[in-house]
Amino acid sequence: MPSYTTIEEIENYLKEEIESGQEEQVEKWIEAMSDYIEKKTGRVFTKSETEERLFDGVGLRELVIDDLLEIEKIEVSDAEMDLDDYYLYPANDLPKTLIKGSFPEGEQNIKITGKWGYSEEVPENIKFACSVLVAGILQHSISHEGEIQSERVGDWQISYKSDAQWQDFKKIDDVLDEYKRY
Repeated sequence: MPSYTTIEEIENYLKEEIESGQEEQVEKWIEAMSDYIEKKTGRVFTKSETEERLFDGVGLRELVIDDLLEIEKIEVSDAEMDLDDYYLYPANDLPKTLIKGSFPEGEQNIKITGKWGYSEEVPENIKFACSVLVAGILQHSISHEGEIQSERVGDWQISYKSDAQWQDFKKIDDVLDEYKRY
């Protein structure tokens, strides 16, 4: 499971150190909020190792795929041939999400081998969003003194102690919507 922020980035955001006894719990919250971000956007923001994925051929010239960073090969199982004549889209950007070629109809008959994910490195605003979310959980767990606002995010209660932090939290949905896969 990828982690989209670090304890150091959360400490920098809060401008205070996290106690050493809390670090293991904070790591769990980082994983939980990274998972929340993936579910909310429908994307994984790190590059996978080389991996094979299966897709259904729909008998069309276009195949919508998961976010792809590097392709090694495409195989069509029921045609017992490799597919070499294809184009990846968007043409000049990553990640690739569409392949144009010839995809015969069939269930799980297209095998694509490549490196999957949205980007090589986690985008800075995704790191920031994850840091803000984990900081809110951390602040809620410590105490409610000086709490400005509190709200639920999934299964988690978050709290912020300054208007600036609350405003950062309110921007997270907009940031995540920019990356949402439709």
